[in-house]
Amino acid sequence: MRSQGPPSCEPGFLQLPRRARYRIYRHVQVTKSKWRLPFVYDFNLWRSHAKFPDRWNRRIPHPAREFGGLLRSCRAIYTEVTTLFYSTHRFVIHYSQPGSFRPLLALSPAIISSLTKLDIVLNQSSCHQFVNSECYPPECCYEVGLGGGVRLSQGVLGKNVYICQLYPKHHPHQPSLLGASSDDYADTLLKEWEEVAAHLAPHITHNNLCLSVVCDLDPAHENALKVAKQIAAPLAVFPQLKDCHIRFSKLWDRQLQSLACDTVHKARAHTLPLSSAQSTKRTGLACLPPELRIRILEYTDLIPPWKEVSWSRQDQKYLLNHPICDLDGRRDLSPNGACPPDVHHGCLLHQCHGGAAMFQPDYDTHPGCFCRRRHGAFSSRCRCWTPPTYLFLICRDLCRDAQYVFFSRNRFIVHDFHATPPDEIPPVQHEPPPADNSSSLQKYYPFDRLAAAEFLDVVPDHCLGHLRFLELVFPPYAPHGWPRTNHPALTDWALTTKKLRHALEASRNSLQQSPVLKIRFIVAGV
Repeated sequence: MRSQGPPSCEPGFLQLPRRARYRIYRHVQVTKSKWRLPFVYDFNLWRSHAKFPDRWNRRIPHPAREFGGLLRSCRAIYTEVTTLFYSTHRFVIHYSQPGSFRPLLALSPAIISSLTKLDIVLNQSSCHQFVNSECYPPECCYEVGLGGGVRLSQGVLGKNVYICQLYPKHHPHQPSLLGASSDDYADTLLKEWEEVAAHLAPHITHNNLCLSVVCDLDPAHENALKVAKQIAAPLAVFPQLKDCHIRFSKLWDRQLQSLACDTVHKARAHTLPLSSAQSTKRTGLACLPPELRIRILEYTDLIPPWKEVSWSRQDQKYLLNHPICDLDGRRDLSPNGACPPDVHHGCLLHQCHGGAAMFQPDYDTHPGCFCRRRHGAFSSRCRCWTPPTYLFLICRDLCRDAQYVFFSRNRFIVHDFHATPPDEIPPVQHEPPPADNSSSLQKYYPFDRLAAAEFLDVVPDHCLGHLRFLELVFPPYAPHGWPRTNHPALTDWALTTKKLRHALEASRNSLQQSPVLKIRFIVAGV
C-alpha cells in the first residue's frame, strides 16, 4: 500500500493547473473587455469614484466587486489576479493638485512590473478625442478656451481644472503650465513627478511598458524649454520602454517637438539621427552619383502622398494638401476597416488621430493625440507628413539634391488667405472706399504684398528654377477689396515676377533646356 504524503497546505484552488486558474480569472471578468479592447481606469477616481471610461468610445469599465473575493482570499491569488489585471488594461492618472500621484506611489513593485499601458497627465490643455476628416484638426485643441468650460470646485480636480465644453464627460482641462499657473505650482509638480518617476523606474519590466506623458506648456514662456527638459530627464533612468509618447505643448513648437522626439528615441533605446553639427563625414548616400541620389530621395518624405504642398501667409510653413476622405474608416465601406490604399493611400499621413485610427489593428494601444504636426509632441503612431528637415541638414550636396526633388516634383498651392478648402473660405469683408475718393484706395486690400510674393521669397533663389507648378488661390474678396492700380502689392508683384523670370532663364542656360513653370490663378467661389 502506497503511503500518503502530508496534506498540502495550499487552498484547493491553487492546486489547479495554472491554465485552469487563468480561465477562471477571465470568467469572473478580471480581463473583461469590450470588442477585445482594454478598459481605461483612472487612478484619481475623480468622477464620482467611478472607473475612468475609455476616452473615445465611452466604454464603462466593470466594477472590481465581481472578483473582489479573489483579491481577499490569499496572497498568492491576489498576486496572480493583480498581475493579470494590471497587465491587461490601460491606466491613466491626472495631476491636478499636490498629492495627486499618491495612487502611483502606493503601487507595489509586483504591480509596477506588470503594467503594460500607463498614461501620466501632468498638465492637459486639450482633448484626445477622435475626429473625422471634416473636423480635423479637432476644435477642442485650438478654439475652445478654458473660459468656455465649467469650472469645478477646488478639491475635486483642483482650482485650475476645467471640464471641456465639447467632450464634458471625459476631458479635464488645465491652463498651459507656466502660463496661467504659478511658479510654485510648477515647482511642486516637477518635484512630485521626479519622485514618482524614481519610484516606478526600478520596477518597470524591460520592453514591456507603453508610457505616455502629457504636460502642455506655454511655448511662449521663456522657461518652457527648461521645464520640458526637467520633465524629460527622469525618463532617462527608465529601462527600455516598449513604446513612448510625449507631448510638451498644445500648440506646435519646433524646440519642444524636437525635444519630445529625442526623448522618445532615448526611451525606446533607438539611435538618434545625427545633427548637422555631428555629420562631419560624407555618408554613403552622399558618395553616390547625383542621378542615384535624386532617385533615392524621390522615395522619401520629400514627395508627399498626393504630390501637393500648400502654403499660406498665415501658416508660414509647408502643409500637406489632401482630399477630403469620405470613408473615415467605416467598416461597412471597407472590409479592412480603413480607407482602401487604391482610394486614399495617404489618409493616415494627415490625420493620425482621425476616425480611421479607431479601426486599425493596434487601436487598443492608441494613447491619444500626440500629433507632431499639431502639437509639440512625438509618437511612433503619428505618421502625419511634415517636410523632412533632416534631409536638408546632412551635407551641402544632399541639401541641393533634396531641394531639387522637393521643388521640382511637387505642386505648390499658395493661398492668399488661410489654407482651407475653397468652399470653406469666408469672404473677406472690407468697407467700401469713400465716395469722394478723399482716401487712398491702397488700404482697402488688407496686405502690402501678395502671398505669392512672400512664398517666392521663402523659396531659395537658386531653387526658383526648379519650380514646375504654382497655383495661386485667392479668397472671394469684395469688389472693392482687390488691389487697385499702383497698389504696393501689385508693384511688388511686378518685381517678384521679374526676379522669377531671371531665375528661370538662368536655369535654362545651365541645363541647356527650357524649364516649364505652369502658374494657375484661382479665385475661390468664382
